[in-house]
Amino acid sequence: MDAVTAVTTIGAPADPRVPSLVQVAELSFGNVPETIEKMRQGGLTVRVVHGAGHTIHRDDLDGFLTSMQGWL
Repeated sequence: MDAVTAVTTIGAPADPRVPSLVQVAELSFGNVPETIEKMRQGGLTVRVVHGAGHTIHRDDLDGFLTSMQGWL
């Protein structure tokens, strides 16, 4: 299995036990709309950080922090 397949086939927990935020980089190969929708349907909060690459907090610190507003 290649890295892209591995990331895009990861399933969300069926029933998250605690509120959970998933941050997704817009420019990451893990940004797959179908996967994001499945995570949301599974009870996770998913926020896409627009313009950020794989390492969100390094690529766009302001976007990283903004995506957590109202969460923390």
